[in-house]
Amino acid sequence: MIRSWDRWLSALPEVAARTVTAVRRTADTLAWTQIRVRRDGRPAALETRSLPLPPADPAAAPEVIASAWRPVLEQVHGEITLVMPADRALMRVLDLPTDDPSELADMAMLQLDRVSPFPVEHLVAGFEVFACGNGRSRVLLAALPRDLVEREAAVFAAAGRDVRRVDLDVLAWWHHLSAAESSAGDDLTVHLRIESAAAQWLAVQGGCPLVVRAMAAGRTAPEEVEHELMLTFGAIEIEWGLPAEGRLVVWFDGEPDAEWTRQLGEVAGLPASAARLDDQPPLTEGAAQRALADPTRTLNLAPAEWEHARRHRARTRRFVGAAAVCLGLWLLVVLGFFVALYLREASIARLQRFVEVLDKPAAEVRAVQARIRSLEEYGDRSRSALEILRQISEDLPPGLTLTSFAFRKGRNVSLRGEAEAVNAIYDFFAALERSGMFREVKPEGVTSRPSAGRSKSEFRVTAVLPGGETSG
Repeated sequence: MIRSWDRWLSALPEVAARTVTAVRRTADTLAWTQIRVRRDGRPAALETRSLPLPPADPAAAPEVIASAWRPVLEQVHGEITLVMPADRALMRVLDLPTDDPSELADMAMLQLDRVSPFPVEHLVAGFEVFACGNGRSRVLLAALPRDLVEREAAVFAAAGRDVRRVDLDVLAWWHHLSAAESSAGDDLTVHLRIESAAAQWLAVQGGCPLVVRAMAAGRTAPEEVEHELMLTFGAIEIEWGLPAEGRLVVWFDGEPDAEWTRQLGEVAGLPASAARLDDQPPLTEGAAQRALADPTRTLNLAPAEWEHARRHRARTRRFVGAAAVCLGLWLLVVLGFFVALYLREASIARLQRFVEVLDKPAAEVRAVQARIRSLEEYGDRSRSALEILRQISEDLPPGLTLTSFAFRKGRNVSLRGEAEAVNAIYDFFAALERSGMFREVKPEGVTSRPSAGRSKSEFRVTAVLPGGETSG
């Protein structure tokens, strides 16, 4: 039995403790990846899906949109990370003069006022640590419009889904690139991701990004992409200096365009090669895996008040749960009290019925016993009135005369008399006690009075027969 219990406990880490889900929405599609996580924190299973979204008015209230999308949203579960488009974000790679985690957050946020053209209160901002050591840190500072994030999350919240994190699609792409990157030298590699309506740049040197950019233009605006590419190289040269060697990798979401790849290489002045985005895992998979990483080093653009509200709800649930347990225990105690009271009353009722059943036979028995005692008393001649009077007469001392004799069968004998000497009276009382015929002798008074020139003493005494009344 103990061995079976140990095997069951050892299998507990295999059971999914929670589910982490990354969701990316495009104009008409919702794609998501769910990772079930074991109790020890290791991934147990991964599932990626993509479904078309039913039509909905983008300007409608989040509740209306959630109602239209409910058949799709109901299939999304777990702790949700929203993957937002990087072309809507403000991004800047910073080289900070500290590697102390306690200083990084404040130092990175201080740069937001300098690089943002928008009021800070209208943004949600965060940072991600790319590299850290030797007293310096390279981080990505990113910010999104607060209303954009809150509206997107409100749609999921209206469907009862728990949004925990907000990430950027370009960082999910970087997660896949860094996992496959083999070069850690000083050569520059510029990755250009071209989709139908967006383009993203990642300039990487030594396995660490130098520039992260995105724009809302893709295959539909090649001139804008080429112009932005030129600006990217200008930023690299100004901030980091152009390395001697480098290459350009152009990633297409469909069939690679060889001619455009060549033109982009000429613009960048680097050898260019084309690649297919279909050869990489989905962006939602990268974002879901990032949600399992160290939260102090990974970007999260969710407003801080979300976590505060979540903790408040958790405390409220714990309080309500504790109150429910206490109420349940109290009700259990009260129920136990009433059950015990009911059983006691039922037991008393049974005893009363039992007594009622036995009362009549018991009364008959008591009546028979009383008659028997009465017959025994009347049949016992040893304590008859004559026998008692005879015994009393024998015990009378000289000079003592009885004036009254009252006999109560089975109860007592009352005597009155007189004597010339008081000592004779007390000798008479002692004789009655020694006779053994009485259970108790109770003198009731001795008085003296003059008579014919002499003093006489009168007395009263009651002698209790065996079985008669007690004293007092």
